[in-house]
Amino acid sequence: MKAELDCATLTGDPERLLQVATNLIGNAVLLEVSDNGPGISSEDLPQIFDRFYRGDKSRTGNNGSGLGLAIARSVVEAHNGVIEVSSAPGQGATFTVTLPAGIVS
Repeated sequence: MKAELDCATLTGDPERLLQVATNLIGNAVLLEVSDNGPGISSEDLPQIFDRFYRGDKSRTGNNGSGLGLAIARSVVEAHNGVIEVSSAPGQGATFTVTLPAGIVS
């Protein structure tokens, strides 16, 4: 399995990595993902989960559609959960997903 992000590459056994994620989510019902990217401005934070929203208009080479975080929010909310983000420019971003206990089986 090779998953590419804007500034990171993860290579590993997809079944084992899924097992780790499932065990952590199933036991904690809280998932937190942080990066050390450019961060998100305070002006962009309120819209970051909106469909088709793309914050930094000056970034080139980003072919995203602006749907990824909106889809993530829809999936989390469909499971009665909450997704949040905290960030500051130059300090990366942290996304936190909280799910009700017992949602992962």
